[in-house]
Amino acid sequence: MTSTVSEVQEPAKPTLVVRPLTLNTFRYLYRCARAIKYIPGLGQRFLMDLYHQTILGWWWLVIRALLPTLGIIAIFQHVPAFKPEGLPYGLYVISGMLLWTILSTTLLRSTRSLRRTRGLAMKLAIPKLVFVLASAAIPLVYFCIFAAVLIIGIAIEYLSSGIMYLKFGWNLLLLPIPLGLVFLLCIGIASFTSVALLFARDARFIIPLVTQLWFYFTPIIYTIDIMPPSWQFVIMHVNPISALVEMLRWSLFGVGSWDALSLAVSATICLTVFLLGARFLMRTEWVLREIL
Repeated sequence: MTSTVSEVQEPAKPTLVVRPLTLNTFRYLYRCARAIKYIPGLGQRFLMDLYHQTILGWWWLVIRALLPTLGIIAIFQHVPAFKPEGLPYGLYVISGMLLWTILSTTLLRSTRSLRRTRGLAMKLAIPKLVFVLASAAIPLVYFCIFAAVLIIGIAIEYLSSGIMYLKFGWNLLLLPIPLGLVFLLCIGIASFTSVALLFARDARFIIPLVTQLWFYFTPIIYTIDIMPPSWQFVIMHVNPISALVEMLRWSLFGVGSWDALSLAVSATICLTVFLLGARFLMRTEWVLREIL
């Protein structure tokens, strides 16, 4: 009698596929691009929840945007050292705040994006970076307010003095560069802080302090010329916002002290922070599924 021994097939071993982290990051960004259709709805939700059940409603956007800026202009326009050459101080400050409000508001609002959409993040199987991007709807409104005020200010100066400070030419084509780079920088930073806020609420108190300190090291209310030469180099080449603010003023009014080196450093910092932030959210997706 012969016995047959059945061959037992061993289970196939899982194949480990190693891909470059950079490639994975760009694939993650591609997934975010495919989920772009969710951004308008999420952005509308962030806007509706902003001043819900308030008496003034959306007027708070105008008040909170303009009141501090008008106060700065009223106080520091009497300081001779702060006044720029060839440009009224009011237009100088408003143009700087046009860019700065994107940074400060995006950092503040996007840091709370994941916490404010905890229930919704469980239902939508989309990358968490999409929620951070959608929270930029609020900074977009602030930007539109400052843009409208800047246009009104230019018109008032033209009617009162007959001088058109806005320079029409190819320089206006450079305007999207500082706006886009500062937006990428903010989203990159908010990718870290939005996750940090889920574990510790200290992040919501640290962000305003950091941005306030950052504000004083950026030539928003003063000209870069009043700083010592050593500080000028640090402010223009270490602080990525400084070169972008100067470039924005140059593209609008033809005034500013940016150069190719400072712009290259700022662009490198902004793009690097954005990619690192996207990679960080990509690597923490599995953790966020457990806590959201």
